[in-house]
Amino acid sequence: MIRRNAAVQLRVIDDLLDVSRIVAGKMGIHESSMDLGEVLTAALDSVRPAAEAKGVALSLQIDESARVAAGDAARLQQVFWNLLSNALKFTPEAGKIEVGLDRAGALARIVVRDTGRGIAPEFLPHVFERFRQEDMGTARKHGGLGLAVVRYLVEAHGGTVDAESAGAGRGATFTVTLPLRPPEAGAPRAAAVERPVSLQHVRVLVVDDDADTRELFTYTLARAGAAAEGAGSTEEALARLASERFDVLISDIGMPGQDGYVLMDAVRGHTDPRVRGIRAVAVTSYAGDSYRARAIDGGFDEYVAKPLEPARFTSAIAELVARPARDGRAAAVA
Repeated sequence: MIRRNAAVQLRVIDDLLDVSRIVAGKMGIHESSMDLGEVLTAALDSVRPAAEAKGVALSLQIDESARVAAGDAARLQQVFWNLLSNALKFTPEAGKIEVGLDRAGALARIVVRDTGRGIAPEFLPHVFERFRQEDMGTARKHGGLGLAVVRYLVEAHGGTVDAESAGAGRGATFTVTLPLRPPEAGAPRAAAVERPVSLQHVRVLVVDDDADTRELFTYTLARAGAAAEGAGSTEEALARLASERFDVLISDIGMPGQDGYVLMDAVRGHTDPRVRGIRAVAVTSYAGDSYRARAIDGGFDEYVAKPLEPARFTSAIAELVARPARDGRAAAVA
């Protein structure tokens, strides 16, 4: 119960922060070519345990011609997660949530349909407004912040989002449309899709003074195929780097004694080029553009904010190992 309520509180805080960024005009969209099918699958996987616990059936249908789009995969996964969580919240046991991806001309169309309690017709025009909620006694409340964030992120991608319902007790359907990116001329369609790089055969050193955090990170990386080991301090990390070969260094910043910046100063100034050129990721609870810029200026190659989202975390590591190391070595991946 504590874990579940903490997760709800965290989602509310995240939505509040996103709304603040939206109002301030500071919400960033990092566009690249992506596979919408993979983004949808990742979002669906993230809610699957909760759906199974509730006895709600999930299904996904993908039209292969609607996969390739341009956008921010992480932000669109947030969109689909919000829509799926909303559907799951209001779908009773033994209900169904159906997700479909198909093509409508030059647009990709994503439909999330549930067999839940529905939305009253008079509230449908307000469902994406901030802090507006439909109150149906103790039955269902729609609105709040999550759907407002969904609308902003979809519109920031040049798309649209709509809600439909035949009324209370008759389910709801949310439809997102996004512009498709055509395959490059003369190139096979698959070449336009960014595939995650396997972490198989990648050795990772995780540096964090908290043992539980080290265990979480090493477990998450091991599930992605990496060989991950932990170090509890800057001194231990430097000793391990000098005596063993690692492909990626992941370090917390806020550690007692010598922090992550001290570690990176020692790494980037090391006499051994193998240590000096290692790929490095800052993982920290200090979130925001200024902290990201400071981490990059401090010698890190990437920055991941806590709380950790496993799919986004492993994706960032996969993208990093695909780059040449600072000493020009090729990525050590299968």
